[in-house]
Amino acid sequence: MKHRIIAMALALVLLAGCGEPLTKATSTPAPTPTQETTTIRVAPNGGGDYATIEKAVQAAPEGSIITIAAGTYRPKESIDIDKSLNLVGAGMDQTAIVSQAEEFVIRFSGAGLFAAEGITFRHEGETWSDPVVIKGGEISLVRCRFAGGKKAALRIEGDTSGMVKDSLAEGGKWTIGIALKDQAHPTLENNTSTGNSYGIRLSDHAHPTLLNNLCNDNNLDGIRYDDNSGGIAQGNETSRNRTGFVITGQAQPRLEDNTSSDNEGSGIDYVDNARGLARGNSISGNFGGIGILGTAQPTLQDNIITHNQSAGIAYFGGGGTAQGNQCTENGFDGIGVFGNSAPKLQENICNGNGRNGISFEQDSAGIAQNNECSGNKVGIHVVASSDPDLVDNDCQNNAEADVQDLRP
Repeated sequence: MKHRIIAMALALVLLAGCGEPLTKATSTPAPTPTQETTTIRVAPNGGGDYATIEKAVQAAPEGSIITIAAGTYRPKESIDIDKSLNLVGAGMDQTAIVSQAEEFVIRFSGAGLFAAEGITFRHEGETWSDPVVIKGGEISLVRCRFAGGKKAALRIEGDTSGMVKDSLAEGGKWTIGIALKDQAHPTLENNTSTGNSYGIRLSDHAHPTLLNNLCNDNNLDGIRYDDNSGGIAQGNETSRNRTGFVITGQAQPRLEDNTSSDNEGSGIDYVDNARGLARGNSISGNFGGIGILGTAQPTLQDNIITHNQSAGIAYFGGGGTAQGNQCTENGFDGIGVFGNSAPKLQENICNGNGRNGISFEQDSAGIAQNNECSGNKVGIHVVASSDPDLVDNDCQNNAEADVQDLRP
């Protein structure tokens, strides 16, 4: 609910008038079995070695490939896999494993490789269940659909590595699309998670690499980092969610070159004691651009934050550093500093905003140095109760005042 606090705080203000260079992330290649494999065929109506998935899994030796012909397979009980297997379907729109079983449809808890390609895993019914649960080992899940369930469409736990690629997570309005917890650290690349509660949610010490995923039209947040989670998120799109990215607890992710647009709340929210780096992101068309609350101390670098309804960057607590950001043509302030926030604002461009380029309100402090503020109503606005340091800022061609410092 803290994202709503940020949105409400922004609305009330309207009424009241780090990081070192990061080597570009690369995707993890699909793992391949290293031992000799046995191939088992599953097809309905006796066309293969087995007619059911559960019998094929039970009979398959370690490291087997199970090819699953087109059709819908309906196991009555959950399928628990504790050995390396490779399930190969005819395509996610042709091969489906559908069950009403409790807890999960398929769970992998082995130490080796679990691979699946071209399959839809779906849970139906009202039991509290996940379609797919991974509890360790290495995964290669490619061109699969994870659908239904009551908790998460795809849940990845333990110390899981590997990859999920070109897949769909469609859990439903109150289900997490992809949930990662414990020490999970796979690469998620080119996946779509839409129509869920959260597109992707990370907790505990999970630290995956998120590359070029679409997390759009989710009921709550596109991508959410909780607890001590982290890792890299690069090239992702979070649009038309409640909030694009939420970083809370002690989380410290690196967010680079993502797009967060047209969300109901903020493009990115930092809450509690969150840290981390946001660099080179495009944030536009949201209610607010980037919100900082509590004691959060993020580093914001070289982001393009434009055409948001309220402020480009809004500090309601905490601080950190904002450097080299372009906060332009937002409805309220380019950068607004409220409460007892004390950020370091350096070399930002805050032009053409609806009210102030940079505004220090309430008991805020910090430093504003070498910023450019032009084409606003006021370039830099400082209320009497705030106490920032203003150093070498370039404020020109603002409508009412270039610098409006109300301190005695």
